[in-house]
Amino acid sequence: MHRIKQLPPALANQIAAGEVVERPSAVVKELLENSIDANSKRIIIEIENGGTNIIRIRDDGIGITKEDLPLALARHATSKLTTIEDLYQISSLGFRGEALASIASVSRFSLISRHHQANHAWQLKTEGKDLTNHIEPAAHPIGTSIEVANLFYNVPARKKFLKSARTEFIHIEEVVKRIALSHFQIGFTLKHNDKVILQLHPINEKTQANHRIAKIFGHSFIKQAIYFEQENLHLKLNGWVGKTEFSRSQNDQQYFYINGRIIKDKLINHAIRQAWHNAFPEGRFPAYVLYLELPVTEVDVNVHPTKHEVRFKEARLIHDFIFQSIDNLLINDTYQSVDDDGVIEQSEQTFFDAIAMAQSPTHQSQYYSPQISLNTQIREPTPTYQYQSTTNNSKQSENTLSLLLLYHYGQFGIISVDNHLYVADILNCLIKLMRDQLNHLSEIKSQPLLLPIKINLDKNSIAQSETVLAILSQFSIDISVISDDTLIIRALPSLLKYIDWSKSLTLLIKQNITTLDDTINILKLNTQLPVDTSELNKILNAFSSAFNQLCEKKYIKPMSENLLKKLF
Repeated sequence: MHRIKQLPPALANQIAAGEVVERPSAVVKELLENSIDANSKRIIIEIENGGTNIIRIRDDGIGITKEDLPLALARHATSKLTTIEDLYQISSLGFRGEALASIASVSRFSLISRHHQANHAWQLKTEGKDLTNHIEPAAHPIGTSIEVANLFYNVPARKKFLKSARTEFIHIEEVVKRIALSHFQIGFTLKHNDKVILQLHPINEKTQANHRIAKIFGHSFIKQAIYFEQENLHLKLNGWVGKTEFSRSQNDQQYFYINGRIIKDKLINHAIRQAWHNAFPEGRFPAYVLYLELPVTEVDVNVHPTKHEVRFKEARLIHDFIFQSIDNLLINDTYQSVDDDGVIEQSEQTFFDAIAMAQSPTHQSQYYSPQISLNTQIREPTPTYQYQSTTNNSKQSENTLSLLLLYHYGQFGIISVDNHLYVADILNCLIKLMRDQLNHLSEIKSQPLLLPIKINLDKNSIAQSETVLAILSQFSIDISVISDDTLIIRALPSLLKYIDWSKSLTLLIKQNITTLDDTINILKLNTQLPVDTSELNKILNAFSSAFNQLCEKKYIKPMSENLLKKLF
């Protein structure tokens, strides 16, 4: 029976190399991350024969001291962690302390470094199983150069699985591009067989980031892309998203970063796919480069040696934040990307002029209201309503209501009920239902928000907000103070989520509102209809139980024959 034995360090390093060093591109990734963590401003990557002969990376970072050089190749030795607590708040790209040891165990390895406070550089060399560190003086500017020669020379079983030099270099180039897209402040030069393949200059101004995006993605992408920023609580998402007409036959232009680290995560991918659901035909893929920023304590990157996978403390919150951010962007893009010839200026057309235009054969296919296209609305699912007929109150039947057209930023709509046309003032219908709901405090039910609403106010307003918050709590609104200049809303009644809460709270506090009626009036003034058609259909669903009341209040009017005749 075999006894348990401690593995020799050289064998342990080669086993670890099986996870960390899959191919030359993995070596480049690990070395680039070290250079970035060393605060480098410029990095030069030189490759020979797809990385199997030579991988040489030079940077101008802070360098390594002579005393630390021997530890650089020791397993589980790192300058980035000191305590267990540090493991749960990792801000550096590297931290495991095993990459250099693994790389050196399967190559002829050389490291030259000059610390920024040292007078000269020192060089360290090692080959494969020889873990003896030979350190000697060397000439080198401030920074570090690492050369990895003859990769897998001592592990022929691994080397035979490598592809052609061209294929391996394509993987290396992709790694450099991915890293360059998250570190605009660093300049990158990539050479293959002494030929410059990629030259990226440092970018210090945010407005110049488009140049690097265009250099990597191509000018066609940047012309068809939208830059956006979305922030909620401690989360921030920003980046470039290709418009729906800019699609790809493969998913080769999809980059997602968390705190500057490129990741491949099932949760993130699901949120993005869900946002783009039905936006592209089968076989076409969106293009994007997105950056998610969140506190390092909210994400665990110590999941896999390659550091591509992560775990979130609040996975559902992250998923919904990404989904809603992209979904809202796509909705707005749909309305803003209308051809100029198809847009009707609001100031030049009346509501009923627009209806006539929409029904005209020459405009049916290209007519757009200022915010929402006719074709977009027709594709929406049709809700079913139960209401009493306006011609016979004693007869009750099930009717199908279809939203045909929206105009004037969605405030008014043409709806079809059992083949009869109605004009609806959707905004005032919503306000009517909202007022009725708020007048019955005991019946109000609150719903938790997937993404809480954070509202920033000045410190004086926060200090004077106690009375207003007490009134809002009677409406089953979960609102509280989280700092001396910030409020947060975590739950709302369903119809109140269409209110501009920042404006409402500012007015309520400024005017020192103390009554329920005055509060309702302020909320009414700051109610806004969503442009998202799925949200509009949710509002229409609320009309079913109050259809007669809305008709009596003249918020919904039948389109009579005389009215229709006036349109033609």
